[in-house]
Amino acid sequence: MTALASPPTLFDDIRGAPVPARTRDAALGGESVGDEPIGREQTLDALLADRWEGLTAHCVVPCLVCGEAMAPEYGVHALPTGGRCTSCGTSLR
Repeated sequence: MTALASPPTLFDDIRGAPVPARTRDAALGGESVGDEPIGREQTLDALLADRWEGLTAHCVVPCLVCGEAMAPEYGVHALPTGGRCTSCGTSLR
């Protein structure tokens, strides 16, 4: 009697197997992706840092949700404690 080969499982050792390159969906441009970010989009961290820096500099910045004006909000001190969108009400604290 011949033993049948079992299908591979998640627990099988696959070291040395080639890793397929990830690609972007064709509808989104089909760009090849490696360890680099897709396209020229900023990371969430960079977007939040940019908005926060603007708010702490007492500037109006674009809202992350709707793109309208987000104005700094102040507490009891002279420094902003966050910001609120004048259009959709989104807050950043």
